[in-house]
Amino acid sequence: MQVNIHAIREQKGGQLPIEGETKSPPLEVAGGEIQCSPVRVHGTVTHTGKGYLVQVRLRCEARLECTRCLSPFVLSIDRPMQEMYYPERLRGQHPEGDDVANWFSGDVLDLSEAIREHLQLALPMKRLCREDCRGLCPTCGKNLNEGPCDCRRTGVDERWAALGRLLVEPVPRQRGGE
Repeated sequence: MQVNIHAIREQKGGQLPIEGETKSPPLEVAGGEIQCSPVRVHGTVTHTGKGYLVQVRLRCEARLECTRCLSPFVLSIDRPMQEMYYPERLRGQHPEGDDVANWFSGDVLDLSEAIREHLQLALPMKRLCREDCRGLCPTCGKNLNEGPCDCRRTGVDERWAALGRLLVEPVPRQRGGE
């Protein structure tokens, strides 16, 4: 999304409303990329004298897959975004270094990368279709949210049997120095 700031370029303290929709950038999750619905952007750009403060609200929906049961679900994202943009001519003069600032030249602010970063940070690390998702049966793979499966639960999985024996058999103690 690009915003033309020509109208407030010479007006310190001037504000410009931002209202619109932009195509969602691809977001990265474990296992690939996801797409969101178009991102609705609403807010303002304020000329601060040294740069431009962008304060907007981002709203969209992301189609995700639950990490426990693998069912698709929709996550509504509603996130504030606040970013400063500085003219390219000031590069090298920023007290916190050039890497922490958004730079622009001309009369256009490109919000695309900042929008992508804020949406990426809005995605949960653990994507669950619901808080109490029961996941899949480890034996038959049935979605346990839809009801119990018919699998019989038998004893201990053989892969963990050695650990189970540690609970039953005492571990020989070694004496120091012998």
